[in-house]
Amino acid sequence: MRYGFCTGLASPTMEAVDYELLERIKKAGYDYVEFPLMLLERLSDSQFDFLLGELDRLQLGCDCCCDMFPKSIRIVGPGVNPTIIGSYLQRIFSRAASIGTKKIVLGSVSSRNLPDGYTTEEGYGQLTALMVSRILPLCVKHGISIVIEPIRSAVCNFINTLPEGMDLVHRVDSPHVTLMADSIHMLSEHEDPNHIRQYIGSLDHVHISEMGRSLPEDSFSLGIQKILECLKVVGYDKTISFETKPGNIEKALALLKGAFA
Repeated sequence: MRYGFCTGLASPTMEAVDYELLERIKKAGYDYVEFPLMLLERLSDSQFDFLLGELDRLQLGCDCCCDMFPKSIRIVGPGVNPTIIGSYLQRIFSRAASIGTKKIVLGSVSSRNLPDGYTTEEGYGQLTALMVSRILPLCVKHGISIVIEPIRSAVCNFINTLPEGMDLVHRVDSPHVTLMADSIHMLSEHEDPNHIRQYIGSLDHVHISEMGRSLPEDSFSLGIQKILECLKVVGYDKTISFETKPGNIEKALALLKGAFA
């Protein structure tokens, strides 16, 4: 198992790298940091080079990146611009590969929410076409996979559960497109944790967070316990990250490792 921590919600700003947090993540014993991909895209060349140097100094991996698209880029609906998407993807894939990223989370609520008048089937069709034509060639080139993130219906109107995420995985039909599970979305949707067992063959990444994005430090809620039990039973041993607000990241890591002991 590889244990990671997402910086997005735990940092005071999404506009700059929180180097103090990176030091804490490494010192706490995590295997990798998970950056918002759109943060990496915002960095100047000199800022990005500095980040590369710091990750090397810390010997801290970046197995995964989340937040694939900024809200300014639409990936479904009438506002999709393939030229803008292509230019953005070229830059972010190059940077992600430079820091050793192997998985990119496709969540991006603002980019993928279906506009009025668009059906779910139209959304699947448009996103599948984009994946095949624009994203998969870069995945192959850089050795990176896209993990599809189902997001709770309270904030997203498209792909809310693991079965719906698997629908897109099946449509794209590529080893470079797999599935992820995020505990806060599963809990919000009252999703059956046994879906993890059902889709373990495609499950490639996991996010852990209590409701309200709080960091579990002393114990897990019953809902997360059930999710972790399913992961343990099926022998999940890939990447798992906390995506939460700030907290005692040392205690949280010990608690999570204990769940798989």
